Amino acid sequence: MRINYRLITCLLTLLLTFNCGVWNVEAQAAGIDARKGFHYHLTEKHGPWMIMVAVFSPPPPERRSKEGLSPQEAANELVYELRSHGLPAYTFEPHEASEKFKVVRNKRDELGPSNQLVHMVGEGSICVLAGNFDIMASEKDNAQAEKTLDKVKEFVPKFLDQETQLEVSAPLSPNGNSNDPRQYGVFQKLKNGAVFASTPGNPKPLSGAFLTINPLRSAEDMNESKRNRYLLDLNSGGEFSLLDNPAKYTLIVATFYGNSKTQALNTGGLFKKNNNSQELGTSLDDSAFKAWEFCKAMRTASNYGYDQNYEAYVLHTRYKSYVTIGSFDNAEDPRIEEMKQLMGAKVRQTSGGSSASMFAEMFSIPKQPAPGQAPQKSWMFDPEPQLSAIPKIK
Repeated sequence: MRINYRLITCLLTLLLTFNCGVWNVEAQAAGIDARKGFHYHLTEKHGPWMIMVAVFSPPPPERRSKEGLSPQEAANELVYELRSHGLPAYTFEPHEASEKFKVVRNKRDELGPSNQLVHMVGEGSICVLAGNFDIMASEKDNAQAEKTLDKVKEFVPKFLDQETQLEVSAPLSPNGNSNDPRQYGVFQKLKNGAVFASTPGNPKPLSGAFLTINPLRSAEDMNESKRNRYLLDLNSGGEFSLLDNPAKYTLIVATFYGNSKTQALNTGGLFKKNNNSQELGTSLDDSAFKAWEFCKAMRTASNYGYDQNYEAYVLHTRYKSYVTIGSFDNAEDPRIEEMKQLMGAKVRQTSGGSSASMFAEMFSIPKQPAPGQAPQKSWMFDPEPQLSAIPKIK
């Protein structure tokens, strides 16, 4: 649907339809600033998910006149009305980023090419985006985004709710099939100079609103945010979580591999937790438990004959769990190399004594078993411990 304003005349392009959803004015009205004529510019801090409400574009030079509103004025007016109803809204000029906007089919999936449509926005356009939703982090935000989108599609701004002066049926695109009725729309000229095209799919001025990401942020950023949320879910509430380490770097000393299927843990045995200890969570597999068990053993190493306890942490990911040592703010910290030498693989003679090979270091309980006895527990260090940046999830 398109609306054409005449005073630098502007065209409101109502874009592709996405999901439906209720605009809870009461829940959002508090604290929403609404000043007529004020420029509420979009920034990277907004969103990250938003509703593309409308795009105002200037018509060709030959169709312009001195009547009506400019694209910027029309966008500001729409922003003011949305904010007056409790929905935070902002203006955005496409030249500030890309002229391509992502229309996401399934917002819960990765934002790859197969999950996107692309809507092109013309030069000189002013976009209006509304809402600040973090749908990856909150089911409540996800539901609210759906409801708000549906309400926006039904909303008719006062400055577009004018008496129709002229109504003409014409092709929506000059390159469209003139014999296909689906390519036609009803162009309505309002008394205030606005012109928009109404179609069965988009009967109202804002019917083409859709959900998208903040155009100042990339799909890569959004996917990283989703992965971070998944990482947070896996590690939330866990004992010795690396996410609680305030430093910049840590040393990965052991890696435990698993599969993507997770199950509840049985924490019985040598390291059975008491009722006051924190649970790892409800979605950790056997490799996650082994990593936690090793981490706890290193933190209490002096109980088993070692010279010291180690500042150990555990990090669970989709397919692996890591045990790390230390907190370092500088990647050149000399303690890092000391730990690598201590826990990394060593060259040793084979049992026959005829050759030398690299052997991974072991951590066992106890450190020195009694003659003729095997360790109660043992774990193998990675052959080459690796320095890693500590994930910082806000």
